[in-house]
Order: sequence, then C-alpha cells, then structure tokens
Amino acid sequence: MKPPKEFAKAAARDGLVEKPPTGTGQKAWWIAQYLSRVPPIHWNERFGATPGELITGAGNTEWRSPLLEGWTQAFQLHGGASWVLPLWQAWSEPPKKGDGRQRERHDDLRRALAAHVPKEELERIAHALLAGQQGDFPLSVSEILSALPKPWSGDFGAVYLSGLRAFVAALIVRSTDFEPWDDTLEAATLGLPPECFDAALEPFTVLDSNSWRLHQFQQQLDEFAGAIQWRQHVMEEIPL
Repeated sequence: MKPPKEFAKAAARDGLVEKPPTGTGQKAWWIAQYLSRVPPIHWNERFGATPGELITGAGNTEWRSPLLEGWTQAFQLHGGASWVLPLWQAWSEPPKKGDGRQRERHDDLRRALAAHVPKEELERIAHALLAGQQGDFPLSVSEILSALPKPWSGDFGAVYLSGLRAFVAALIVRSTDFEPWDDTLEAATLGLPPECFDAALEPFTVLDSNSWRLHQFQQQLDEFAGAIQWRQHVMEEIPL
C-alpha cells in the first residue's frame, strides 16, 4: 500500500491528530487513524476478502503494524465479529523488531481483543493445544487459559481433567518434561467449574520414584487439589 503523502485538512476536521506521539512514525500514525474511522466490513466488501486474507496481505512490510492497529481501533469503534480472532492472532505474534514500547503495545492490543473472542473459540484453541496440535498458533496453552473467561464450561473442564489424568498416567521414571500441563494448573485452579470439582479431587498419583522432578510435579498436583478443595468448601459455605 501507499501511505498518505500529507495530512488532509478534512482529517483534522474529523478529529484526527496530525502530530504522532513520541516514537511513532508520522505516516504510520496517519494510516492507523484513517483506518480507525472506517468500519472493518468495508474492506471485506471492497476487496472481496476475509479478514484473515487481508491481514495476511499486509505482509511483513513496514506498514503492517499501523494497518493492524487501524483495523483494531476500527473494530473497537464499529464492531465486526469476523475480525476479532484474526486480529487477536496477529497481535499474539511477537514483533519482528522494535523496542519494549512496541512489545507492550502488542500485549495491550492482544489483551483488549481477547475480551471479545468467543469463549467457545478460546476453548477450542485450548483443547487443540492441549492435544499437541500447535499448528501455527503463536500463544502457549497457559496464555490461552489465562484469557479464557472463568469459570470454564463443564465440557471443557471435563476435557481438561481427562487430558491431565492421561498425561499423569503416561509418565515414566525418566520423565523430566511436564509441559504444558505444569503451566496450566494455576489457571485450572480458578477456571474449573463447580461441576468438575469432584472429578478434580480424585487423587492424581505420580509414579513413586526417587526423581525430584516427579516429586515436584506431584507437589504441584497436590497443591492444585488443595486449592480446588478450598474453592469447593467456600462455595458450600457461601452459596452464590
């Protein structure tokens, strides 16, 4: 694409700001602002393309970030449900280059969009990642679970516990890698719905061995069960 050569007078009348903040290129600033005023669906109709195709078309040029930022702001202003997931995935990718401010901006926009991603879609992605189907999705399962609204659905809670039990049952004495499950227990402590509490409190028993790594993972599982038991007790004492 070709960026604007100058700041149009009409843009100022529409409330756009000519001077960018420190650290932002002038033309990048203009692009993002211009795009923010246009409902995202316009671009689907204009080019006959899906949001994912348009984002891919932005490529890795120097204008990719302002294009994404403009589309993100446009979604926040005008809506456009089909844009949420592609934009969220795009911002989940780490910036190719740049300083800490750019990374922080990526994180801010990703978090803002995560609130609009349908819960069912987040659960679908988490399920795929837990099953080892990473594909080209850039986030870890622990990050997906952190973004997932709580409590989880009963179906997803059951899928999570089934996967965790299968993983524990498959451990051997020489096991040293407990990813991604060890990183998910904290999110599961808060995410599991009450209907999954009894299943979560059935003992998780790791192999009895002299491996300190296995002992450490068993301790994590015990702490997880203790936290679930505490949640169950609180809900029994103070029903919602």
